[in-house]
Amino acid sequence: MDRLRYSIADKDAETVSRLSAELDLHPVIAGLLVSRGHASREDARRFLKPSIDGLRDPFLLADMEAAVERILRALRDSEKILVHGDFDTDGLTSSALLIQTFRSLGAEASVFIPNRLEEGYGLNREGVDAAKSRGASLIVTCDCGITSNEVVEYASSLGIDTVITDHHQPEGDLPEAVAVVDPHRPDCSYPFKDLAGVGVSMKLIQALLERCGEEPQMASLLRMCAIGTVADVVPLVDENRIIAYHGLSLLPGTPNIGLKALLNIAGLANSAISAYDISFRIAPRINAMGRFGRQDIAMELFFTRDAKEAADIAETMDKLNTQRQKLVDSMVEQAIEQIESNAELLNERVLVLADERWHKGVVGIVASKIVETYGRPTLTIAVEDGIGVGSGRSIPDFNLVEALAVGEELMSRFGGHAMAAGFELSAANIPELRRRLYALASSEISEADIEVVMDVDSELGLGDIDKRFEEQFALLEPFGYGNTNPLFIARGVRVASQPRILKEKHVKLQLGNGRTQRTALAWRKADEMAHLGRGDSIDIIYQLFFNTWRNETNLELDIKAFCASEVGGY
Repeated sequence: MDRLRYSIADKDAETVSRLSAELDLHPVIAGLLVSRGHASREDARRFLKPSIDGLRDPFLLADMEAAVERILRALRDSEKILVHGDFDTDGLTSSALLIQTFRSLGAEASVFIPNRLEEGYGLNREGVDAAKSRGASLIVTCDCGITSNEVVEYASSLGIDTVITDHHQPEGDLPEAVAVVDPHRPDCSYPFKDLAGVGVSMKLIQALLERCGEEPQMASLLRMCAIGTVADVVPLVDENRIIAYHGLSLLPGTPNIGLKALLNIAGLANSAISAYDISFRIAPRINAMGRFGRQDIAMELFFTRDAKEAADIAETMDKLNTQRQKLVDSMVEQAIEQIESNAELLNERVLVLADERWHKGVVGIVASKIVETYGRPTLTIAVEDGIGVGSGRSIPDFNLVEALAVGEELMSRFGGHAMAAGFELSAANIPELRRRLYALASSEISEADIEVVMDVDSELGLGDIDKRFEEQFALLEPFGYGNTNPLFIARGVRVASQPRILKEKHVKLQLGNGRTQRTALAWRKADEMAHLGRGDSIDIIYQLFFNTWRNETNLELDIKAFCASEVGGY
């Protein structure tokens, strides 16, 4: 790279200095807190040490009272309950928590997870039919149902009541269910709108147990809730930060045999668990099950009491995830080939890509990687037998699910969030959807929006990373959407050892001087760094992460971008 393209966030120097003095914070840490909206002493303290007491009263959610009353009636009358979940990590952890709770209260409860490849996302008729065949008179959804008006009517026609818990955006009228618990419903005054599906499920459980006079087992709830919350990429602020902060700290001590096996095969046994570990080691293995139509395996893992069975399931999950990784790599290459072979595509401010070779179970991951590379909202569509199944990922300030509404009549279904959405349509309608999205994006997305400029949080030389900084940096975790791992810039950094190539595409090297060195990794930058040698001076944009190896934890660098430096030294 010839030069670094970045901007550094502005901070009020007086406010930073005051906060640094009040809480004895490293100036860079104080600056990060200020830029993230925690400028007062009390806000900063709450952020750095989130308390479980900050979790709000679940009965503040609209319809929570009705939901609890209907479930209590089912418990009193020995009705069978079917939990209708979803095939991703958020939906699976939500389902596991609800099933565990209902059974602990004496209910005969079973679960239905739709097959992603055959039935698609959300509450569906197959789930209602499963409830009927199992003799269930109540369906409780999690992470789905807010737009499933017709399916709720179908369930009602069969004499089955529905309680919906969801966190997606409603569209038009709410379903005529017994209760609809969703912080996004227009008449819900709940103060925090960004709970994951598993967060809403946890709220229902807290409310239900309160009415039953039972004490919630918060450790058990928070462990599973943290996994689903981090995996669903909801903002890790407010209640989500409380959930993730405490849940992740409790994960290493989980008594759940299945979770233990999963942590073990992911290389996380007996180690601290970070949000990064959930996002890149745990969630992908769980999500791989749904992507290949094996969603029931994850539920079996959560509920098995046999260590050998748990280890076998975890191994299956690991193998499928490896298969998924290879498939994604191939599809990303094909997507980039489409773009690079058609220069006109990059004149547009949104990318709509389709291919008959693609697997519909992983198009969302491919879309994410294309957004990272080209800085544009991206829709990737797998086409099979004339039907396109697609997934999209967006950029800030471009609401993807609202954008898809311009082609609502072209699609048989669509839904999702501002940053991620899924849809299905006839392959014949793809050109028209593409045309409409091009037109919309041209008016709503500016050149500046898609210019790949890195938003750097602060300048931080390697010599400024002392013990005090390390200890306070750890308090900013867990990182994720809404509380991203900060980006730093350092200039004139000396390459202290000959870079080492890992797996033919990654680079590991030592940076610094003879007295002080830091280990750095550069993912997928082997070609870019091929010319670097010991003694070279570079400017870097980087993130920091704690790496534990053989019971020793060190703060290391993840290089995101670099260029040759004219500044000598360190």
